[in-house]
Amino acid sequence: MARRAVLPPLALLACVLISCATLQAPMQSPVYTREQMQHAARDGIEIAVRPIEGEDEYLDLFDNDLPGIGMVAVWVEVRNTRPDAIQLRPDLWSMRTGARRVPAMSVAEVYERYYEGRRVRMYAVRTDGAARSRMQQALLAEGRIPPSETRRGFLLFRIDPAAAPGWSGGAVLVARDILPDSGTATTIEISLSHADP
Repeated sequence: MARRAVLPPLALLACVLISCATLQAPMQSPVYTREQMQHAARDGIEIAVRPIEGEDEYLDLFDNDLPGIGMVAVWVEVRNTRPDAIQLRPDLWSMRTGARRVPAMSVAEVYERYYEGRRVRMYAVRTDGAARSRMQQALLAEGRIPPSETRRGFLLFRIDPAAAPGWSGGAVLVARDILPDSGTATTIEISLSHADP
């Protein structure tokens, strides 16, 4: 009679911890009212933003207190009201606080920072890969936006965890050189400080 392999309690606990060690993307896109977002427009390109603030909001969306490990999220909506398409490049977005400017993080950078901040040394490769794929879908996608269409998604930025409380105060989101099919590139800056809770 064949004997079943029984996992020792510590090994079982390790399996549970590994499966829970990966950062999860939001299950669905958030919905904010116009009053809850900051707005800016130029040359037929409209941008609305909502900085994610407060531990509860991060737990609801990401099941993690990201500012505590040095990351913050901004929900962004880009609407193209021009007669031609516009192009969002990968290096388009940055956040400026005073003289310091940080670029938006890639999925790889998000997970590197997450594992470093949480001191995770082991994770299930399959679970990690699935989580990264879902996060890629949650982030604001690059590429072309046709006329009359809107693209939505998160941007994540690295911060000093010590600056997490009130991180959006004085912060400015910069969209540099949005490229239309015709005409010149457009740069839009929008404050993150005054969006209503």
